[in-house]
Amino acid sequence: MKYRKKYYLLGGVLGLTLALGFGSGASASAKTKSTPVNGNKQQTFDVILKSRNASQLTSYTYAVTKKGNANYRNYLTPKEYAQKFGQSDATVNKFKNYFKKYHLKVKVFGGNSVMTVKGSTKNMQKAFHVKLVNKKVAGDMMQNKADAINLPKSLYKNVMSITGYANMVDTASKKKIALKPASITKSASLADNAADSGTDNTKNQTPQKFIDRYKVSSLYDSGRNLGQGKTIGIISFANFNPSDAQTFWAKEGIPVKANRISQIHTDGLKGSWDSMDETTLDVEQAGGAVAPQANIRVYTSNQNGSISMINNFATAIGENKADSLSTSWGEKMKLLLKKNNN
Repeated sequence: MKYRKKYYLLGGVLGLTLALGFGSGASASAKTKSTPVNGNKQQTFDVILKSRNASQLTSYTYAVTKKGNANYRNYLTPKEYAQKFGQSDATVNKFKNYFKKYHLKVKVFGGNSVMTVKGSTKNMQKAFHVKLVNKKVAGDMMQNKADAINLPKSLYKNVMSITGYANMVDTASKKKIALKPASITKSASLADNAADSGTDNTKNQTPQKFIDRYKVSSLYDSGRNLGQGKTIGIISFANFNPSDAQTFWAKEGIPVKANRISQIHTDGLKGSWDSMDETTLDVEQAGGAVAPQANIRVYTSNQNGSISMINNFATAIGENKADSLSTSWGEKMKLLLKKNNN
């Protein structure tokens, strides 16, 4: 039997992303010299569609999380969400047909709320009636729109936001990072550290700290609540080596399920090796150590602001395989400052 998952979460993800200003982007300032974007450069935009029955969606979101309500934990599948709150297939097909005229490729995520449009700059500019330009912001090159985006009124009335046109060039992500250090310096053992400090680091620096802090040792002692039959989804934006997590669990003596890690590359993007340590820690701790018998699905994309965040969540929620989702990522402060100063 197929599980009924938390598709309504996507509404909260989109709302938070757009409320923080990630969805709209900033238009290029007339005071700064700009140059046209190469017409053959490939672009990816997200068209975020309005929800039908928005007030009912809000009510249902509260109801499904309120104990005692008739709909408590009555989560919707992507198909059910589309039928109740997403745009109709007929409306989605109107968008598809419109973009097809401009030789653009369209992908609609489960739920009929998020649509990805891909194609060359020249064709995207024609379809969205917008001019894309490059300009320097705080010393780095940025792509943005020079004027307002426009779509036919019959389509635009169903649009919440359009994102993806404002792309920051993150030079750090382009640096080559070796998968293994050139040399390894052996640090003092946990036992040695404990002897020196008088602190039992075997508990303070391992998953045991989580168990003690939340007083859930009884769950683990029974052996029946280790995540059996569940799948944890990790949303991330950097690649990682699954073998690192396996080594960590083995060294910590954590009885993990074999072959539990699956990697899903949203839009075929693995993410850079920049910040690989964050993905590794998320897998080792957020999913692996707390629920050692659960499967882990790691959704990775590149570090390209809101469009990467939206598409990663939309992929995970749309495929409907994870029982819960976890992320430690947000938009880089450096990129936020540049957008605000633009």
